[in-house]
Amino acid sequence: VTGVQTCALPISVIVLVGNTATANAKLQVGQENQVVDVQGTGVQVNTEQAGVQGVLNEAQIENLPINGRNFLDLAQLEPGVQIQDGQDFDPTKAGYSSISFGGRFGRTARIEVDGVDVSDETVGTTTTDIPASSIQEFQLSQSSLDLSNELTSSGAVNVTTRSGTNSFHGQVFGLFRDSAIAARLPSAPGIKSPFQRNQFGGRIGGPIIKNKFFFFLDGERTKQDEFSPQPVSAPFSQYSGGFQSPFRETDILAKADYQLGKSAHLFYRYTYFQNSLAANAGYAFSVYTNKDITRTHAVGADFNTGPFTHSLRFQYLKFENNIVDATAGTSLPFANLPLELIMGNTGLDTGPNWLAPQATIQSNKQFKYDGSRSIRSHILRYGISYNRIVGGGFAYFYGLAAQLSTNIGPSELAFAAAGPFPGGISNPLNYPVETVVVSNGQGYTTPQPSFGLPAGRLGPDNRIGVYFGDSWKVKPNLTLSYGLRYARDSGRTDTDIAPISQLNNLIPGIPNLGGQVK
Repeated sequence: VTGVQTCALPISVIVLVGNTATANAKLQVGQENQVVDVQGTGVQVNTEQAGVQGVLNEAQIENLPINGRNFLDLAQLEPGVQIQDGQDFDPTKAGYSSISFGGRFGRTARIEVDGVDVSDETVGTTTTDIPASSIQEFQLSQSSLDLSNELTSSGAVNVTTRSGTNSFHGQVFGLFRDSAIAARLPSAPGIKSPFQRNQFGGRIGGPIIKNKFFFFLDGERTKQDEFSPQPVSAPFSQYSGGFQSPFRETDILAKADYQLGKSAHLFYRYTYFQNSLAANAGYAFSVYTNKDITRTHAVGADFNTGPFTHSLRFQYLKFENNIVDATAGTSLPFANLPLELIMGNTGLDTGPNWLAPQATIQSNKQFKYDGSRSIRSHILRYGISYNRIVGGGFAYFYGLAAQLSTNIGPSELAFAAAGPFPGGISNPLNYPVETVVVSNGQGYTTPQPSFGLPAGRLGPDNRIGVYFGDSWKVKPNLTLSYGLRYARDSGRTDTDIAPISQLNNLIPGIPNLGGQVK
């Protein structure tokens, strides 16, 4: 028929990280000059996948404010997710956040960036932060996780980072917060708790070769100063005060992308993370500084061969944590005594921190392959992963000084009143020593050398994962997903030690206590 043709309406399909997208194309008869432009946004319901998950896109990440700009704090925008302070489960995570899915402990969440694992294998949560402004999409999976996810007992986070484009785009920012122009932080009567935070940074991305080669750079710096109030009750209330708790963090990300033909994409990403925070792990004036540094190299390739899709990832990650004492040499009460004092439940705890010195080191060498193939109403997916994880370090608990403690009761008060030092019951040195904890001098947990240290190696842990699955669209309104994943975690500690048969009769009910660890 003259003047009439079939034409397809323009369709815009948004594909989010870790999600299957559906596009329903309709053909209709119309005039050659007819243009139909429908635009709008709405709540998206994923009818193709059964997992409980959520994805935050670029617009949400850009416009929703996050106090502190920690990238994991984005997770609290999803239902059933809470943010947990890393210090809640380990002092080496001072300055970190962790994610609690459905009330479960935050240390077990699996954290991935651009498809590779950045989780801390020793105490949990992440080994690194990344600039919040470098995030393209942020996916959280809470149950019925995808087969490609790594081991986790609670949930998983998958972050994709930005890339450069054919035009130059940049951003700079500066954020300032001070308690002098804000609501006061909670503190004991008579103790001020000033707080100030400066955060600044920026990003820039663009073409090196248009349509082919792109770059993206991002960096953020946090400079935070806080006074941590430490009230002390009678008879030592004169020591009430606090300590300075400075926090410093540097996040740098550099990324290069190359478009190899129409169906192949390559990228290289380097991230650098460093932070430090003065904390006390609940021991008032017995302060330590937690220091971390992580360097990550990641390489990726995504391409098609006919009806097959392929995704390759390589990563080398090196994480170092150090805890050092921050009490000795300061003006804190009794800071320079060659011992740590704990005076009952009065709040007076002071002296060299028992956690120091301590170090935790981890390296990841990871390879991943994920593939898929569409056959009629089926999407077949398969993959394999290998991660060689080596740990190391030491923990000289009570290595700097013995820990002395006493109760504060009627008998102890009477003892102190007759003590030889001035001040009577208000002087901690007049009290009897009731408990002493000393170091056994064994800071290493294994005899194998690692990372330049004479001992303390954990592993290597060779973690292997293999999976195969199918998503079968049985009917337009019914999709069946099924699959199988096999994971093998070889373990990182004590597997090399021979059985100790003398231990088998030590505890009733555990007949193989002295068996070899597997």
